[in-house]
Amino acid sequence: EVYVLALADERRGWRLLPVIEKAESGEEEAVELLNRRLPGFARLDPPRLVTELPRTGLGKIDLARLREEIAKRTG
Repeated sequence: EVYVLALADERRGWRLLPVIEKAESGEEEAVELLNRRLPGFARLDPPRLVTELPRTGLGKIDLARLREEIAKRTG
């Protein structure tokens, strides 16, 4: 499963960061292939791989926890 976070960026306004749960081989290459076809402003950052996407009690992705986890990893 993949979730794409929109993160604030001083230069571009926003940047797109895919977060991939339990990545299978080829998913990172798929992002690279997609980026080759997109204009510069729309390209995705290299994906972050996670063992499990954080979920709420209803089973939805817990966006606040996901942002917090990604912030810890990226400094």
